[in-house]
Amino acid sequence: MLVVGLTGGIASGKSTTANYLKELGFVILDADQYARDAVKPGTAGWQEIMEVFGPEYFHPNGELNRGKLGQLIFQDAAARKRLNEIVHPKVIAMIEQGIQTAEQQGEALVFVDVPLLYEIGLDKRMDTVIVVSVDPEIQLQRLQQRDSLSREEAQRRVDSQMPLALKVQQAEYVVDNSGSIEETRSQVKKIVDKLLARSAVDMDKMRKNGSQGNSPLELKRDIGKPDRKWRVALIAHDEKKPAMLKLAGGFKEILSRFDLVATGTTGKILREEVGLEIKRMQSGPYGGDQQIGAMVADDEVDLVIFLRDPLTAQPHEPDITALLRVCDVHNVPLATNEATAAMLLLAFGELDREND
Repeated sequence: MLVVGLTGGIASGKSTTANYLKELGFVILDADQYARDAVKPGTAGWQEIMEVFGPEYFHPNGELNRGKLGQLIFQDAAARKRLNEIVHPKVIAMIEQGIQTAEQQGEALVFVDVPLLYEIGLDKRMDTVIVVSVDPEIQLQRLQQRDSLSREEAQRRVDSQMPLALKVQQAEYVVDNSGSIEETRSQVKKIVDKLLARSAVDMDKMRKNGSQGNSPLELKRDIGKPDRKWRVALIAHDEKKPAMLKLAGGFKEILSRFDLVATGTTGKILREEVGLEIKRMQSGPYGGDQQIGAMVADDEVDLVIFLRDPLTAQPHEPDITALLRVCDVHNVPLATNEATAAMLLLAFGELDREND
């Protein structure tokens, strides 16, 4: 799993980027939310702020008056430093817990959204960092409009943070959010594709805990590309056909370089709606799952993408179990959800390019 830091400057568009990553289905660990949780009434953080800053920075109901405290810390560097000393250790502990949970759940990527990532040294905990940048004048205008500030007030808030240009210099990936939302999303999607490929080819992180020997994909790399196209089987339960359609559309360029085979209705919709050249399993005494399994056993398939619905009982469950087992026995990489499928498609695309 890759731990990806996401940061930027105030009003640079980091939240826009984080929201798009959420739409794509990724886990976002939100440091701002953790900071709010750390100072809820009755918490240790709340008590420390009360003792240091006094009750005048709290609402009558006991909640922190963020607006009033914000005015203070953006003008008083010492007050800002003291507040950070209270809140940051608690936020970092929550982030660490979130990272552990994401890893236990088998996530390929986890994004850690931290406005002050570099300022508090948390960049060293990340595998890589994305900085969301913006033209300085646009940044000021957005901040003035968003927070109803004068230009001078907005400039003070910008100046209270590490210069955005310096963050850009240190980041591995940069998103320029000076243009339209569509332009920003396009940049983010390209970075995500690179990160998924990077995660997929990191074999140490793809191995199951305690497993021995090479993973199926590692074996493919060791053997090298055969003197033919990679052969990929595509299967989707009825409930997962829309997901398969979306996946195939997003990875059409990569899939078009492979020899594709699919079970009947899945192959039909992929051919008609995505435009992929694809061999469809014929109807007969054996179901599509069985036919694909036989191809795996005969070394006629290099990768299986099987988008299945584990929550719905299937009448052909024994065939499904047999297919999963035969992929294990013959060291054929198998994806049973969209995230793993994306990783493996990007990895096979990379293997294809390496051997061209």
